[in-house]
Amino acid sequence: MKDLIILLQVTRSDYRFYPGEAGGIEGRMSSTSEIDQLIFGLLSNRAAGKTICPSEVARAMSKVEAEWRALMDPVRQRANELADEGRLQVTQHGEVVDGRRARGPIRLRLPPD
Repeated sequence: MKDLIILLQVTRSDYRFYPGEAGGIEGRMSSTSEIDQLIFGLLSNRAAGKTICPSEVARAMSKVEAEWRALMDPVRQRANELADEGRLQVTQHGEVVDGRRARGPIRLRLPPD
C-alpha cells in the first residue's frame, strides 16, 4: 500500500510531514516524490508569485526539530532538478539564479504561467 501523506497547517509557516506507514524519516532519505509533494503543496498555499524557503520543506519532512538541517541538501538538490525541468524557479534577492552556484539563502517559487 502506498504511503499516505498528510500536511497539517498549524500556523502559517509551521508544517509537519507524517508519512502513513513509512514511520518517519529516521534511518532513510526521503524520495523525490515526497520532496516534490511538499514543495508544490507549500507553494499552493501561497499567493501567485510568492516564495518558500527550502528550510520550510526540510522542517515539514522532519518529525524531530533537530533533524531538518540534514534534509537541506536533498531538498536543495531536488529544487535544482525541478528548476532544470522548468517546473520551479530558484531565486535570490528576487532574481532567478542557478541554485547550484548561489551562496547564501535561496527561495523557491513557481514559474509564471
